[in-house]
Amino acid sequence: MQERGLLQSAFGLALLGFVLTVPAVAQKITGDISGTVLDRTGAAVQGATITATNIATNETRSAKTSDTGLFRILELPPGKYKVTAMTEGFKSATREAEVGIALVTQSDFRLEPGQVSQTVEVQDVVPLVETSEDRLSTLFGDRQVADLPNNGRDFNNLLDGVPGVQRSPGGGFQSLNINGQRATSNNFAVDGIPNNDRYYGESSLGQAAISGTAAALIPLEGISEFNVQSNPGVEFGIRGGSVVNIGLKSGTNQVHGSVFWDRHTDAFDARNWFATEVTPFRLNQFGASGGFPIKKDKAFLFLSYQGFHLRNVFPSQVDVPTPAEIFDATQCVTQGTQLGPTSSHSFRLLRQAR
Repeated sequence: MQERGLLQSAFGLALLGFVLTVPAVAQKITGDISGTVLDRTGAAVQGATITATNIATNETRSAKTSDTGLFRILELPPGKYKVTAMTEGFKSATREAEVGIALVTQSDFRLEPGQVSQTVEVQDVVPLVETSEDRLSTLFGDRQVADLPNNGRDFNNLLDGVPGVQRSPGGGFQSLNINGQRATSNNFAVDGIPNNDRYYGESSLGQAAISGTAAALIPLEGISEFNVQSNPGVEFGIRGGSVVNIGLKSGTNQVHGSVFWDRHTDAFDARNWFATEVTPFRLNQFGASGGFPIKKDKAFLFLSYQGFHLRNVFPSQVDVPTPAEIFDATQCVTQGTQLGPTSSHSFRLLRQAR
């Protein structure tokens, strides 16, 4: 009985260890703020309190500087933050910093002697330029995602603006190569949830479509940012290629939303090479989004919807059998009669077409 109890305990510990390590393979959807705090002479300020407050939700995180004046605030949701540095004998300093998915934002302070109640506000916003990590990242914020020209409103089209990306002309299935990697080597995530089609190597939700057509199930208004890491760290796992990370919007303390309707017709389209006239094309994309607080500073909700109606014609030329040839083929099947030379040729064409 004692040995059985030991085995059960060992199994329980192993299972607990496995459960605790599962989140480690998830995609990273938060960011960090790091930096140094120095005084007027350039000496490190030890023990200063650094507080980051999310401007939209009032969520607050804090950290202390080390002996060398370094600090790092971990796992911050993406967004704009008000960062404050304060300690005894120095004026408080504040500045804004923007946090991106899986990025480290550098925010340094140089404190002036004075009372803590006195505040020095730095007007410039810290740019999203990583100086502490050796990786290549391209970030599109919510304004860029919503405002950049996007034929078909497919977020995959944003990849055309990422350095090192090669997409087959016209887009489509397995058309994405980043920095020479295979199309099956890319890693996809939506709000930290793996979004990989394990068989084809594409994204599972919102697969790449032919350029200009509607295929994405995630509206652009519902995306907070679009991040591509060309040489990601080992924490992402799964595949060794680039990581395409999509962050979804969250509600805030302010009620906000939008309504849209995009219409694309054939009015200014060119004639297809194989058609005698411009083929009909009607694409209507419409939707709405909205966010609001459920409980101020505590819980929030954001909803988005996109619908589309598509009417299109793809011209092509095919050979079809004549009524006489159809009759001969029917007689051959039902009566066992011999097909003529012309009917036999048409029948072979039909079999090849199938």
